[in-house]
Amino acid sequence: MDVKPAEPYDGKVEIHGFQRLENGLTMIAEPGNKRIIEVGRQGKIAHEVKLQVDKPHPHRVTRLVRKTAAGTYLVPHEGNGVVREYDSKSGVI
Repeated sequence: MDVKPAEPYDGKVEIHGFQRLENGLTMIAEPGNKRIIEVGRQGKIAHEVKLQVDKPHPHRVTRLVRKTAAGTYLVPHEGNGVVREYDSKSGVI
């Protein structure tokens, strides 16, 4: 699957969640771009999930994001004071 890059983001970049997945991809939470991506070893984005963010801030959008065995993502939104579960296709469950 080809994923279009996020809109250009020129703010501060912080990564507060990443995880090597069993399929060899690496899941990365990008707070500034408000998304989760899964990236292959060559750097190609294989999958993208947009995050629902009420109070955007590169330091407080996410913390310790994890992909579950069921294929969903648990995303602590520090700045919003909530934890949301995301489906890999439709977003917030």
